[in-house]
Amino acid sequence: MSNTVRKKHIEETDVVRAHRRAAGEVWTQVAWAWHFLNDEYDYYLPKGDAMALFGTAGYTTRVKEAWQDLPFGTPPEDLERNPFVNNAMRKAGVQQRQQVIRRFYEHVNTFFDEHLPRWKENGKDPDNRPRPPYKASRFARTDWVHTRIEKEGDTLRLKTGRGLDEITVDWPHPEPRSVQLVWDKHAGCPMLCPQYDDQKQDLPDGLIRDRLPKGDEVVGVDLGELYLATIYDGEEGVLFNGGRLQELRSLQNSEKAWFDQRIDRKEKGSNRFWKLVNAKKDRLKEIRDRIDDYLHKMSTRLVEECWDREAATIVIGDLTGILDGLDYGAEMNQRLHQWAFRQFAEKVEYKAERYGLEVVFEPERDTSKTCPQCGDKNPTSTRHYRCTSCGFECHRDMVGAMNIRAKYQDPDEWMSGHLEAVRATATASQEAQDTPTGEQLGLFERARSGRKRVTPSVESPVTVDYEPHMTCVLEDP
Repeated sequence: MSNTVRKKHIEETDVVRAHRRAAGEVWTQVAWAWHFLNDEYDYYLPKGDAMALFGTAGYTTRVKEAWQDLPFGTPPEDLERNPFVNNAMRKAGVQQRQQVIRRFYEHVNTFFDEHLPRWKENGKDPDNRPRPPYKASRFARTDWVHTRIEKEGDTLRLKTGRGLDEITVDWPHPEPRSVQLVWDKHAGCPMLCPQYDDQKQDLPDGLIRDRLPKGDEVVGVDLGELYLATIYDGEEGVLFNGGRLQELRSLQNSEKAWFDQRIDRKEKGSNRFWKLVNAKKDRLKEIRDRIDDYLHKMSTRLVEECWDREAATIVIGDLTGILDGLDYGAEMNQRLHQWAFRQFAEKVEYKAERYGLEVVFEPERDTSKTCPQCGDKNPTSTRHYRCTSCGFECHRDMVGAMNIRAKYQDPDEWMSGHLEAVRATATASQEAQDTPTGEQLGLFERARSGRKRVTPSVESPVTVDYEPHMTCVLEDP
């Protein structure tokens, strides 16, 4: 593999300046927080917590958990946006902010692993004592990785996320694998430094590096709390069981309560107090890492499943604002506030780009209670949906996925009923629908191993459980 770097000067437009300004603001805020917590509380801010606090735009469960780890204060419950990310930082996308944070912690690691040991070995000269990285920066380098780069003809688009301005430049060269936006002080203008392979990368037989859509189908995705996601491609439905996530959340809550109960019995500031505090932090971080790993694997599996079904577009139900004013009791409220739908959707969004799939978000209002056959509304509090007008019966989450797909395809007429001559009568009990059976799991595995389309009736969709795999990098036989 041969790497080539081409430098290209570009105009300092308002968009370019905003990206550079956002990166500088992220660096300054992360550096200030790291030094403040170190100096005032002898607390080293972990990189994962910094990613959540300064990289995530929304006020997600992960942000609250990172906030709880800080040695002061308690995170509020009623914020709409992450208060650690200011307006200047929001001009850049999540990945651009995270790249700045990664770069800061690379400097921190270099300080502790190289500079500080070398200084101690050389006699601890007080005039040359190394310092951790801090320097406040009004502007800083911005990075794009290959998932946020798109080339259309001779135009290169550097994407940043929904609702944010992109940078477009003329680029008659191969598509880069990464791009850096820096300031050329000699030329007095911004400069792009794209890196790309001028020769095809050699990979083992049977593996591929890039993917393109296999067809032009549209897949609807309904996100849920019990079932992490439900997809429908117009013929077949698949449920992604979220039981593993619920187990991890339950473990997280019980461990936190266990530690809090014992910490409250200790004298604040004592050795035993701080031992329990540190043990709690380590234990909760371990569980958070397992949750993040689970979301990564399930989102990869969902994208692979959509790609295998010849999808070109993934339509996800937009749940923005669904938790506003929510009150279903203490236990249910806690479960819903820990619902990781935004984290999961973000992972699906950037992973879909590797397969050449487009992800769009469609408001999910009324999609789970509108009958896809006749259009009547039938609210239900169970997983079993039954239309009182036409008798249509199906899994409730599958109804949501059907309607999200139809709403994207025909936003004006989807509520008039879009399924033709379909009448499914659910024969299984609600408990059987809520729990994936061995037969359902076996059906999915047979369909994947033989690469044959198995189309069960809509009342018994295929259920996908938590099962890591690596078939996403294998070519079709």
